[in-house]
Amino acid sequence: MAVLVTGATSALGLQTALDLAAAGLEVVLHGRHAGALASAAARVAEVSGSTPRQVTADFAVLADVRALARRLEGPPLEGLVHCEETLEPERGETRDFHERTWQIGHLAPFLLTHLMLPALRAPGARVVFVAPLLPDTWIRLADLEMEEDWDAWEAYARVKLADVILAVELARRLGGGPPTVVAFDPGYARAPPPDPVVRPTRRAVRAAALDVIWLLTAGDVRYTSGRYYCDRREAEMAPIARDPALGRAIYEIGCDVLDLAPLPRAGPL
Repeated sequence: MAVLVTGATSALGLQTALDLAAAGLEVVLHGRHAGALASAAARVAEVSGSTPRQVTADFAVLADVRALARRLEGPPLEGLVHCEETLEPERGETRDFHERTWQIGHLAPFLLTHLMLPALRAPGARVVFVAPLLPDTWIRLADLEMEEDWDAWEAYARVKLADVILAVELARRLGGGPPTVVAFDPGYARAPPPDPVVRPTRRAVRAAALDVIWLLTAGDVRYTSGRYYCDRREAEMAPIARDPALGRAIYEIGCDVLDLAPLPRAGPL
């Protein structure tokens, strides 16, 4: 079985793919551009001795995400790691008429996870959302895509909060798995820098990637679906992220927007 890593052409996604390959796991690399994807695959091949499977999809195009899921139908997956993200310099919309940060960072991973659930039913299968919870972040259900008062960093922070909420809500609906679903704080994006582009050090990225490997392989994580992790231990989650009413709303709005059949809730979490 393999682990699909989205956004695997740079930063945490690439380092996670490299470390998964070094650990002897089969990796499927996702990227937006074929050239960058081929370069990443060459680096992974240096570690593993074989060229990994590569899949291209632009998360700014929901049809691409659906096509990606169709290409991956068949053999089961051991894991899905969501590293794809964006931090836009100004507000813009995709061809699907969604704010770009929201679609690339939340709607597309939401859609891909839902579509890949049949492939993630093997015992021990796991989904990891890389989603640092940033201070004082909130969500306004009436304006999820920030048509009013858009700000680059707030849009990014709101997406990450929504991903944590989604991870918790999916865990409620999947009843603990499989797959188990967790959210992960890489530990290097807790406050907005002066420059709105996050540039973690190579050491920080490597440490975060090793933590992702731990989340995918540690024996006890399968029993704690819906939790939030940092530095290889469960971290405190903001109350807003585990609010059942908000979780239901975010999930059902997403299903409606993406034309997905909602999963029933299996129980409280």
